[in-house]
Amino acid sequence: MRYLKADDPLGWFEELYSRAGEDLSIIPWADLKPNPNLTAWLDRDLLQPLDKTALVIGCGLGDDAEELATRI
Repeated sequence: MRYLKADDPLGWFEELYSRAGEDLSIIPWADLKPNPNLTAWLDRDLLQPLDKTALVIGCGLGDDAEELATRI
């Protein structure tokens, strides 16, 4: 609530990552593995890597982004 009052609705985000430090269990969405729906889709649809780019919105710690990078 203090971030909203300070007109900084995303301020909590940086604080959460800073507080977490090495303790990733503090970050609720840090699974430390790619999303199983993503890997199932990638396994099923066999992307052709030629001239492909990808963007993962809200990538957290980058698990999905790393998985995509290994496949395109």
